[in-house]
Amino acid sequence: MKRLNFSKRAASKFRLNPEIQASQLPLLIEILRRPLNKDRRDVQTRIRAAYALHVVNAAAMPAKAALMNILKHTEDPACPVAAELVDSFGPTVDAIPGLIHQLQAESYLARERAAIILGRFRVNSESAVRALSSTFEKEIFRTVRYSIVVALGDIGSAHGLPVLNKALKDDYESVRVAAKDAIAMIQAAQKVKLRKCCRKIQSASEYNRVGG
Repeated sequence: MKRLNFSKRAASKFRLNPEIQASQLPLLIEILRRPLNKDRRDVQTRIRAAYALHVVNAAAMPAKAALMNILKHTEDPACPVAAELVDSFGPTVDAIPGLIHQLQAESYLARERAAIILGRFRVNSESAVRALSSTFEKEIFRTVRYSIVVALGDIGSAHGLPVLNKALKDDYESVRVAAKDAIAMIQAAQKVKLRKCCRKIQSASEYNRVGG
C-alpha cells in the first residue's frame, strides 16, 4: 500500500506510536464504528484511529468496511483520513457510494478530494458520473469544479458530456481548458470503442461467411 501524503503531519500532531501492532486492528475498527460524538477528545480519537489503520493492515476487509462507512457521514472528522486510505487501496466499486456522499460535504476540500479520487479510480459508474455532474451544477468553488471536470474526463463516460459542455462557458479559464481536454478524451475513447465494435462485427461476419 502506498505511503499517504498526510502521514508525517498526522503522526507529529497526534504523537502516534509507530509500533502499532496488528492485534489492535479490532479496537481501531470498533472506535470508528461508534456513533459520532463531536466532543474534542472523541474527534481526535477518531482521527488517530483512522490514521492508525494505515500503520497497521488497513487493507483487511473489516478495516475497509469501517473506512467506507465513515465516508457516508459527511460530518465525520475522520473523513479526510478515510478518503486518503480508500484512495490508497486502488479502484474499488465498493468505495463509490461513500465518495459520492463526500461530494455533499460542507467542506469544499472534502468535495474536491472526493472528485479527485473518483476520477483516479476511473470506474465508469453511472451513479458517480451523475453525482459529479450534479455537484458541478451547484458548486461555487472553482477548484472543486476543476476537479470534477478532470474526473469526468478520466472516467471517460459520454454521460458526462452535457455538463462538460456547460463547463466550456465557465468563468475561469482553468475550468474551461480542463473541460475542453476532458471532452477530447471522452470523444477519443468513444472512437476507440466504436472501432473495436466494428472489428467484432466484421470478424463475426467473416466467420459466418466462411462457415456458410
